[in-house]
Amino acid sequence: MKKFIAIFLLVLFILPGCAWYRTNMRKVSLGMTRNQVIEAVGQPKSVNESKKTDGNLQEIWEYPAGGDAKYWIYFSNGKVTNWKRTGLY
Repeated sequence: MKKFIAIFLLVLFILPGCAWYRTNMRKVSLGMTRNQVIEAVGQPKSVNESKKTDGNLQEIWEYPAGGDAKYWIYFSNGKVTNWKRTGLY
């Protein structure tokens, strides 16, 4: 019974947070600045850099999307160039 209650509470607190990100991700659009994304979605869970094929660096911001899924927002020269949801839903 304790295990059931623990799982129930975990789901109760995690799912609304995931829904919040899903709703706010709709506010993200191409060309937004980092500050605009933070205002719309909040601080990212993590920030990574990768080199694109043209040699320029891009930042990838990661946000939770529930389960193993994540939202990734890509920045080049300080502006959003792409975003997508990855992983299992």
